[in-house]
Order: sequence, then C-alpha cells, then structure tokens
Amino acid sequence: MSSSSANLERKESMAWFQRTIEITCPKSACCYLATGPILSKFPELRKIKSGVVNFHLDGPGGSLSINENADPTVRTDMDGAVERMGKKGVKSETKDRLAFKSALFGQSLTLPVSNGSILFGTWQGIYLCSWDTGNTKDKPVRKLIVTAFNDPHALVKHTTVRPPKRGVHDITGSVVQSFGLSNQSNGSKRQKTNGAVFVMVRHTSASMGLSAVKEKARTALDNAFDSVVPSRWNEEFFIHTYEGPDDMPGHVKSSLFGVSAVIPVTNGNVDLPSATGLVLGEHRDYSNYRKVAGVAIRGEISVSKEICLKKEEAKGAASDLAAYLAESMKEIGNLDIGLCTLIAKAESSALAMVPKELSEAKSPAMTTYFCNLTSSQTGLSFAGKSLTIPISKGRLQTGGQTPQYLSAAKGGEDSILLHVLVMGSPKK
Repeated sequence: MSSSSANLERKESMAWFQRTIEITCPKSACCYLATGPILSKFPELRKIKSGVVNFHLDGPGGSLSINENADPTVRTDMDGAVERMGKKGVKSETKDRLAFKSALFGQSLTLPVSNGSILFGTWQGIYLCSWDTGNTKDKPVRKLIVTAFNDPHALVKHTTVRPPKRGVHDITGSVVQSFGLSNQSNGSKRQKTNGAVFVMVRHTSASMGLSAVKEKARTALDNAFDSVVPSRWNEEFFIHTYEGPDDMPGHVKSSLFGVSAVIPVTNGNVDLPSATGLVLGEHRDYSNYRKVAGVAIRGEISVSKEICLKKEEAKGAASDLAAYLAESMKEIGNLDIGLCTLIAKAESSALAMVPKELSEAKSPAMTTYFCNLTSSQTGLSFAGKSLTIPISKGRLQTGGQTPQYLSAAKGGEDSILLHVLVMGSPKK
C-alpha cells in the first residue's frame, strides 16, 4: 500500500462525536455521582476503540470531578470541604465565591477511552457538583457538552508508578517512555511524530497534573496540600474516617488537583516547558504503587503551537481569552467538532474558567482567591496549568464564561505564554 493510500485509510477511520446532554441534580448544592446518567446519554462512547472523551460543564455554578463511586459519605464530606475552601479563598458571600468554588475542581474532564469504556479505576466515577447554596430550586438541571474522538490507530498503554513515599513526585519520564516518547530536548530517535498523550491516574486518593517539577516546587505543593486540606478536618466534620486519617483528605486533594492531564508531543518529544512536567500526588501514608493509563494520538493535530503575548495585547487577551483565540486562530473556525487545549507555560501561571463579569474586573480577582488558599502563589497550582474547551461549528463553547490566564508574577497579566493544541473534524 502506498503512503498516500495509508493516510487516506487512516483519515477515513477517524470519527468525532459531540452531544449536548442535560442532567438533573438531586439538590441545588451537592456532589452528585452522575456516571450512570451521563454515560447513558452518550451512547457514542461505545463506538470508541481508542481515543478520548471530554465532558464540559456548560455554564457557571458547578464543577466536574473524578472520585469515589462507592461510599456516599465521601460526597457529603466533599461538600463540606469545598464550602470551607470557598470561604478561605473569598472572604465574603458573593458571586465571586460561587465562581471560585466552581474553579476549585474545574468544569472540564478529558479522559482516555479504550474499547468503548473510560479507563477508570475500580472505584472511580464522575461527580457533577452544584455549589449554589442560595439557589432555592430543588433539582437544578445542568447542561454538559460531551465531545469524543475515536482513532483506532492510537496507542493505549497501562503502566505502574511506585512513589517512594507520600508527597508530590515527578513521573514524566516513566510515563512518557511507556509510549516510546522522550522528554529530552534532543527527542526520541524511534518516533518523530506530533500529537498528544492523554493520561489519568486510576485511584481516588492520588492526583495527577502538570506542575513545576523541581524538588523545591514539589515540596511546596505537598505542603500546600496539607495546608488547604488539613488533617484536623477528620475530627471537625469528616464522616468518612474509617479508612484512616489520610484517606478522606486524600480524596479531597485528588479532586482539587485532578487525576488527568494532556501532554502535547512535537517530533517525538514531550512539548512542555523545561521546568514543567507530569507530577503524581501521593496522598496516602502507605502506598506500594499507582496505576496510570493513557492514550497517545499521533498525527491528528490541527495545530500545536506556542503563543506569546506582551503588553497591551496580553492585557486584552487576559480578560477574554476565548475571544482572542476565536479572532486570531482560524484553525478553530475551520472545525465542525473539536477540542482546544490551553497550557500555561510560565512557572507562576495557571488557567481557570470564570464568568465574564469576573474576568473583566480591573483586578485579577481569581488569582488572588487561589493565592489566599495558601497565602502564597503556590495556591495557583490548584487552578491547574491547562484547560480543554469543546469546539462546535467553529466556535469555542464556553457557556457564558471565558478561560482566564492567572499569573502571580510581578506585572500580572502583562505577558501571556501559552501552548495551544487544537484537534477536530473540519467543516464539510
């Protein structure tokens, strides 16, 4: 078969799916285990041999997370933890606090799929969280945009990492090497491809994400976890305490930092800033191993590039990053269905979805709220280094919100450095 015929066969075997669904929550303020209701309304998942699925909460006032699918006391305790973190970040009861509580867990999940199933661990499920305690409506309806991509040529891998102790550990090398990739600047000689790796840790008391990998930064993040989610909560209000004093705090830390990551790949290399990598948060005192699963997509990226904005251009983009991307990146406008992943590249930067009225404020409020968690810029680590936003009919679907670039560096949003990864199905 000629190379052109092989490429044609590869393109014809790809498929994108997207559907907007509605889920009724049992209460206006709760963590709802919604795995069954969500997946039952997205039957296209069964068509995915190897690929990814993204769940995006369309609208403010709620979050999406992955955590325990068994004991309901975990969800009750999660409600109490978010209420306390919300008060620590935003001192007064305002709309800002509701926006901040939503940003703590985030509003988007991007997960690897194999043989029609998300690569969950045994005890993992999807939490659909509503945080509006002032809403008197008994059963609010939440809208989700579900986007999935099938590439039967993608590489599915399972690996195991063994953290030596409780703490935050750099696992970049061990994970990417399982896909035959390199995290070195000179690249892998075996595989000169572009694409992305979608990974998740398959446990509910461990976390995973992109973060600074130097030992000093990882130690600071581990200390921040213990400061934001203190063990004294076991005595103060946690119900789920019968698996040890490190268990329920571990569940909260897992949702706070997340369990999945998107890693761009260029010419066979992991394309991340030199000081950034994939870290594992081990939140239990004793753990022998952690299972990690992932899917590598190769050669199906519409665009993967770095954007550097400075001065006035950066200030305008910081208040409404979605509008800037829509105007400056024609690749987004050319797609019928797709996903856009943004990665903040500066060391003291992060990304969060915020209501437009909050993003347009003169002061960088969301940055302040995250830093309030730890009384330092380490709090920005809990906002996250990346965001994935669905694309539909050439437009980013942000539900009345916008991705905001958060920076604790001197000068704030005077500069923006992003990696933008866009993939999808072109308009016909």
